[in-house]
Formats: sequence, structure tokens, C-alpha cells
Amino acid sequence: MDPEALAPPPRERPALSVSGEVLHLDLSQALALSLATSPSLDRQIAVIQQREYEVEEAYTQANPTVDFQAQYQRVTPEVSFNGGQVIQPSDNYSFALILRQPIYTFGRLRFSVLASKLSRRSAQEEYLDQLHQVILGGAELYIQALVADDALKIASDDLEAQRANLKVTEQLFEQGVVAKFDVLSTGAAASQAEHELIVANTQRQNALARLKSFMGVNLDQELRLTPLELESPEPTTLSDEQPEILERRPDLRALRWAVEAAKARVDLTRSEGSPMLSLQNQTINRNATGLSPGTQNTTSLVLSIPLFDGGVTKNRALQAEQVVKQLEADLEQRERDVVVETAETYRQLQDRWRSIEVSQANVQQADEAFRVAQLRYENGISTTVELLDSQAARSRARFGLAKAQADYQRAFWGWRRAAAQEFPVEVPLPAEIRDRLDRERT
Repeated sequence: MDPEALAPPPRERPALSVSGEVLHLDLSQALALSLATSPSLDRQIAVIQQREYEVEEAYTQANPTVDFQAQYQRVTPEVSFNGGQVIQPSDNYSFALILRQPIYTFGRLRFSVLASKLSRRSAQEEYLDQLHQVILGGAELYIQALVADDALKIASDDLEAQRANLKVTEQLFEQGVVAKFDVLSTGAAASQAEHELIVANTQRQNALARLKSFMGVNLDQELRLTPLELESPEPTTLSDEQPEILERRPDLRALRWAVEAAKARVDLTRSEGSPMLSLQNQTINRNATGLSPGTQNTTSLVLSIPLFDGGVTKNRALQAEQVVKQLEADLEQRERDVVVETAETYRQLQDRWRSIEVSQANVQQADEAFRVAQLRYENGISTTVELLDSQAARSRARFGLAKAQADYQRAFWGWRRAAAQEFPVEVPLPAEIRDRLDRERT
């Protein structure tokens, strides 16, 4: 079979909007772009192709081999009977065509193919794990960009409010209601709000640049992101679901297949000291010497039995056994880490959802406090200190709500990754992996 026919086809790159136009994206579209242009996925596909070629290489042990040898010899003096008939002339040449066909490899072929196939399966699971990582990374960057958008809007609203405060303070100063200090204080607050707006805009541009780079979009492309809807966490009995999570986590599955591949390599290493049975045909064409004809054909059944290799095979097998133990230890440690990771992620998901409710109440209270402080200040009942404090408290509360919502979204996508849930978007899958996943679902 042609290895090229087994290789996954190259992934198509999506057509992006022309620079200068606004590219409107929701999270699903952003993830689709990230998956379609991810270098890490391209690399993992190349790893799968490499493993496929290793399988093909393993099968070649059963294929015949053909060697061609040419030799020239100069013998002085020539060999003859007492100066009479020449047995071996001074100049000699020979051409040999040697055909070898393995008949029985005593386990070499079987274990070599098995180890290669298991390594290929491990690489496929690593590809699925990389898909989860790309999705989580894209969601993280999308959420960061949304937080930066919210921070910019909050800073812009704060600047407008501070400028309105300054205008009111100047009017009250002209009326002799407040002192010059109040004008200076509100002016300084307005300048600080303008500075914070500049910082928020820079942070937004940086967050968008990171997202564009991850999606493979030109950094000059203007983006408009669709806000995320909040979905309440589904009630889950983690202790009941934990075994299923451990079973479907692709990183754990990759390690399990790697362990099996390492065990097969132990058997393969031990088989290197086994006999080899092969059929050999040798055709030689040379100058006739003595009783040897010019052309000779020899067919042989060759049984090769290694007797002593100085301990090379034994020590290689011991090394391979230690590799198995290392991978088994890695698997056990990773399973423990996954148990802790899923528990922590699920608790974070629940806590972040409750934090949103608290932050929403804080925003309502801060808005009301700011409204009252404005009325009190405009009627000369309170000072600028109370007004500015309420304004700052409102900004902190609004940003706290935006951060709480973003933290929940991060926990939500982190939980999807930790629980190895179904992919939220169409993902690029080689045909062999897609067929296997479809069979597992049925």
C-alpha cells in the first residue's frame, strides 16, 4: 500500500476578510479559525504521518531484498600447473546478484509491526489532546479580548462621568458654592480617567493582537467580537463521572497506548537474539578460473542462529523494560493529576458562578450609591471626596463583574477540557481518527 494514500490530507485554510474590512466573529468562528491555522496541529499531523511510515517500514522486513556486487582482483604471479594450464589468471572480475527472501523471522516482524501500530495510535490520541488544548487556548484568548473590550468601555464611561463631574463642579464654583480645591480635585480625577482609558485601549489592542496571531489573522485586521452568553453549570456528580473522564481523556489514552508500544518493543528487542530463516539465490558472472564456470547460480535455504552477541540483546531488553516502567509511572502520576485537576476545575466552575451573582449585586449597589452621591453633590450637601469615591467604587464594581464573568467563562472552558467533553465546533480530523471515533460512539 502506498504510504501517501494513508497520510491525512492537508487541512484547508479558511478565506479571511480583506484587510480594511471589519471581521465579525463569535467564539465558534474564532475557534474554527484557530483550529484551521494551528501550527501545533500541523506538527501533530506530521507526527501521525511519521508513525504511519514506521508501520510501513516494519512490514518491509517481510519483503525480498536484492543486492548487486562487483569485484576486481589483481593476482601476481598468476596461479598455474607448473607453468602450464592457468588456474587463476592475474586479472579477475566477478559480478554477483543476490536475492534474499525472509521466510520466518521468529517474532521480529510481528513485534515490530505491533510496536509501530501502537505508537501510531498513541500519536492519534496526542492529536486529539492537542485539539482540546487549541480549543482551550483559543477560548482563553477570546475571553481575554472580551475583558479588554469591557475594560475599555468602563474606562470610557468613567471618563465621561468624570468630565460631567468637572463641568458641574466648575458651575458650582462660579456660583460660589464650592471651593477651588473641588475644581482641582475633579480635574485631576478626569485626567486620571483619561490616562486609564489610554491604558485600557493599549491592553485591548494587545489582547486582540494575541487572538489574531492565534487564529492566523493579519494583525492589521479589525475585529468585532460577539459577547458570550452565560450558561449555568450543569449539576454533576463528580465521583460518578470521574471513571469516565479518566477513560476518555486523550492524554491518558496516549500514555496507555505508549505503554503498550513500549511493551511490544521489549518483545521486539528480545527477538533480536532469535534465529532467522530465509531463502537466498545468488547468481555470479565471472571470468572462468580453473574448474569454476563463468556463470554460476546458487539457491540456499539459510538458517541463521545467533549464539553469543556479548550481552547486547540482553542489555537492550533490560533497557526497554525500564522504559516501560517509566511510562507506567508517568501514567499513574498523570491519572492522579487528572483526578485533582477535574475536582479543582469543577469546584472553580461552581464558585465562579456564585461570584457572578455577588458581583451583580455589588454593581447595583455601586450604581445607586453613585446616583445618590451625584444628587448630594449637586445640591451642595456632600463634598467632591464622596463623589469621587462613589465614582471609583462604581468603576471597580463594574470591572469586578466583567472579571467575574470572564473567570467563569475560563472555568467553563477549563472544565470542558478537564472532562474531555465533546468538541464544541467541527474539528479537523484525519479520516482514520474520525472513523474510529464514530465507531466508538455507536
